Amino acid sequence: MENRDGTMRSFCSALLIATLGLSTFAPTTGLANISNAQKRAASRREALLKCTQSLTAAAGGSLVIGAYPSPVAASPTKIADIYDAVAESYDELYGKSKVGATLDLNEVRLSTLAPAKGSVLELGVGTGLNLPFYPSGVTSLSAVDLSPAMLAKAKEKAQYLPPTVKSVEFKVGDVSKLPFPDATFDCVVDTFGLCVFEDPGAVLREARRVLVQGGLLLISETQDSVQSRLMGAVRISDVSRSCRSDDDVIAFVKASGFEVLETETVAGGLFRRVVARNL
Repeated sequence: MENRDGTMRSFCSALLIATLGLSTFAPTTGLANISNAQKRAASRREALLKCTQSLTAAAGGSLVIGAYPSPVAASPTKIADIYDAVAESYDELYGKSKVGATLDLNEVRLSTLAPAKGSVLELGVGTGLNLPFYPSGVTSLSAVDLSPAMLAKAKEKAQYLPPTVKSVEFKVGDVSKLPFPDATFDCVVDTFGLCVFEDPGAVLREARRVLVQGGLLLISETQDSVQSRLMGAVRISDVSRSCRSDDDVIAFVKASGFEVLETETVAGGLFRRVVARNL
């Protein structure tokens, strides 16, 4: 098992190195008569193939090579249909898979949620994979998602919230049109959802509207990077195809009126974690 994980890490690390042009990871046998640039291109393609095969084995399914960098802007109705269709298998693929373990997604969730306190709103809660990681400072949780099937799975995980959480509600809804009054929440949380939302700016402006003054925005999101663009070419499912790989997360946050307090790249640079304050 450890060898398989190590192989996956090695292939994907080599893919990144090859794409940056720092190494010729793939063998170049039979390529002696072509240019160095062509050799590097062949090396990248072979590295991508090997990483794809590795991810396929880890995900237990077939992969589809998509466009580069494959930005997506699906409608809320389309997104709801995509996630309804995968609700039963979502946790196995994204919560318990070796892909999730390799990216250390549980650690990303834990660090993202650590500052959460008081009344919290989670955007795009999905199947509730964040719920076991909320800290004891949280007193209430409201969770919104477009997919009724995903939301039903999230409700099953409410039992894993800390005992300090006295009120929990789950709502089917569009996060760009939140069904809450102004200045309702102390914190708004979003993990891996911004890249899926059709208008991320509108979502963040809504998040700011429902936050109290000085309230916190806690997010971890796919950011525009070499890593995300490489991953953007590897499509495991309709779910992964629904996520843009070239968002400027910090620019979105600042343009929506937040003050960035803390930020770092996580999961090898694939995601960006942000703590921001509603001014």
